[in-house]
Amino acid sequence: ESVCRSQSAVSSSFYTSNREGSRLLSDINPDVDYDRLCQMFFVLDNGLNTKIDRLISKSLSELIKYLPNSYGVLLREVLEGLRLYMIVPNFHMFDNPKYLLNITIPFSIAFLSLPKSSLEQIKKWWTHLERRDFSRWINVFKMAVIELMYATTETNAHNLRIRRDGVSQCLRLLALLYETNYAARRPMVMYSKFYIHEIAKKIPLHKDYIVWLQQGSTTAPEPGSGKMIPFCNYPFVLGPDAKSQLIRLDSKIQMNCAIEEVQMANFASLFVQDASPTIPYLLLLIDRTNITQSALSQLVKVRSEKDYKKPLKIVFIGEDGVDEGGATKEFLMLLMKDIADPKYGMFKAYSETHTLWFNEKSFEDDSMFFLIGVMCGLAMYNFTIIDLPFPLALYKKLLKYSVGLDDVEDLSPTIYKSLTDVLNYTGEDFEDVFMLYFEYHSESYGTPFTVELKPDGSSTPVTIETKESYVDLYIDYLLNKSCDESFTAFSNGLYKVCGHNVLSLLHPNELKDLMIGNENYDFSELESTATYKGDFTATHKTIQYFWEVVNEMSSEEKKMFLKWLTGTDRVPICGMKDIRLYIQSVGGGEQYLPVAHTCFNLLDLPVYKSKEILKQKLHRAIMEPEGFHLV
Repeated sequence: ESVCRSQSAVSSSFYTSNREGSRLLSDINPDVDYDRLCQMFFVLDNGLNTKIDRLISKSLSELIKYLPNSYGVLLREVLEGLRLYMIVPNFHMFDNPKYLLNITIPFSIAFLSLPKSSLEQIKKWWTHLERRDFSRWINVFKMAVIELMYATTETNAHNLRIRRDGVSQCLRLLALLYETNYAARRPMVMYSKFYIHEIAKKIPLHKDYIVWLQQGSTTAPEPGSGKMIPFCNYPFVLGPDAKSQLIRLDSKIQMNCAIEEVQMANFASLFVQDASPTIPYLLLLIDRTNITQSALSQLVKVRSEKDYKKPLKIVFIGEDGVDEGGATKEFLMLLMKDIADPKYGMFKAYSETHTLWFNEKSFEDDSMFFLIGVMCGLAMYNFTIIDLPFPLALYKKLLKYSVGLDDVEDLSPTIYKSLTDVLNYTGEDFEDVFMLYFEYHSESYGTPFTVELKPDGSSTPVTIETKESYVDLYIDYLLNKSCDESFTAFSNGLYKVCGHNVLSLLHPNELKDLMIGNENYDFSELESTATYKGDFTATHKTIQYFWEVVNEMSSEEKKMFLKWLTGTDRVPICGMKDIRLYIQSVGGGEQYLPVAHTCFNLLDLPVYKSKEILKQKLHRAIMEPEGFHLV
């Protein structure tokens, strides 16, 4: 009991070495033996009787209550004192929700009361932790937020205020962990490690989002105020389900505003002679033989930014399909495929990664890139996945994240290896081995060209002292300067459609998944969320045959099946459960093929008496040519 209450006793424990002269404590190493810590508290947690457990928790609560927030002036004294903060969260009480009010929350308040210099020191220590030990911090305070959110039966006003404060303080601490994770060159954990999926189930996100929009950026409330700020202020804890809800909400708000404005204008036009009514849609008439030009020629004529907020409707000239989503999906898929064609020269294809990047020698002017940005925005705004294979660097730039060497690897592993070879070489014969100058070399339509990376770069050799500068300038040119005007036009077009506010909540990986989907295929999710109509149930023999055939498909066949079924072979950000497939029985006999209504994710499936016949008919249906017609 006395040991756990004593700051000096706890702070001087668990060194990786017990010999005074060989301690490793420094500004990058808290010198904590986390293996021994974990082992000891595991034993205590599983072998204590209630009385001893109560004594330790009481002592720990007292220790936390009197945690100081400053530790002398000498570096050694400061580090010794702060080391206490690296040990305390490993006590097993932090894993138990019953100690939230008297241990976890008081610790988070004490921690966040530390001066900025002390917090920076602890963040520095965090970057050198093993993944397991860094993850523990995240898990402890995520658990605290979840438990505090679910405490709906609390009636005591004082405790309710403490719980609200606790949520805010734990989120602030998680924010520090998140910042630290991404300050490192390579994050210690994936961004998804911070997700608190329960938020989407427990919190009325529509209210949270509206409050966030009204408040704007705000500082955290003072401890004891009982006030909470919106979860949208901490978007890194919002999982794909939550962010999808928010994006749909934002889109719905903007669409409704655009439609209401049209309705008001049409009403007013009733009192104006010869006034023409305005349609409440962004209607594009598409010539299938010249998709890109027919689309862009109409978008150029859009008079108001507000027109982009209207629901998108596509009509293929000469076809009888009524667009309820399917024609839009097909149009966007064909458009993006056409845009990537080398005949336009807008993008450069990297064969190693099958990705595209802006062509620095494009013949198209910026207005074309603006319109492509508009189309990508319209796709997101209308919840349609497109296949335009940009690397993650594009989405980082859209969200104002910096790009670097790792992003070059996503684009071209060959260029990445060349640059890392330059950085890693330490021999004195560096200049003789590489013979580099401050230049960027590439080619356009088979013609080589050179760009100087700095003034007089063609006559400035890269030395072992200047190699880091060379690599930085090379990356900056490749990912930024070479495409500055094209990217800016593309970004402006996208943001003409999609609001900055809601997209700012996303991580670059999430924006990528939202725009082009992902390849996280899980057909068991598709099967478990399928709905059956007509004569079909989950136990119907034809349905059992159907899923057996689908599950036996190769990976490529499954992608073709998904593309035929939904209009794209990519998976929504929330996974295949979000596709919501409907399968209905149809008459006519076994001679008919299955028919996919991509606009509704609806499958018309005849009743087949054998698995072989179903497999044959399904394969033939999948291989049918593109087209959008009524059935």
